[in-house]
Amino acid sequence: MLDKILYEQIQYYHPDVILNQAVGIINDKVFSDLPKNTQLLVGQVASPLGDIKSYKKCDLMIRPLSNLVDYFRAQGVKAELNYFAFEPKILEAVSNNSKNIPLSFVGMLSKDYRQRIALLEELYGLFPIQIPGYGY
Repeated sequence: MLDKILYEQIQYYHPDVILNQAVGIINDKVFSDLPKNTQLLVGQVASPLGDIKSYKKCDLMIRPLSNLVDYFRAQGVKAELNYFAFEPKILEAVSNNSKNIPLSFVGMLSKDYRQRIALLEELYGLFPIQIPGYGY
């Protein structure tokens, strides 16, 4: 259902560039009939994709990890390193925030991150850690 909605939105809005941040979730068929003015389909993912090959439709893959950039290039897909970042002025806007969070983790937790989960479980026993991410 969501694939159909996305497909219809693409057909209606005729975007110049599409940034797909759900490469492992969105069905390839959504991008099978792009409007003529769509010049670039960019995929962004920061975790392993397993057997999913939908990235092959992308004109460019951006990743925050250099080894995964190399992986996509070896698959014949143009890929570039793109670190996550934000505008430093945002710090001014949130610096008066009264929250006191001694330790936090924000990110993905899934079976692909067993070492990450083990580390967080160990830290959870030692510190009042907050995990506002998603996954397990």
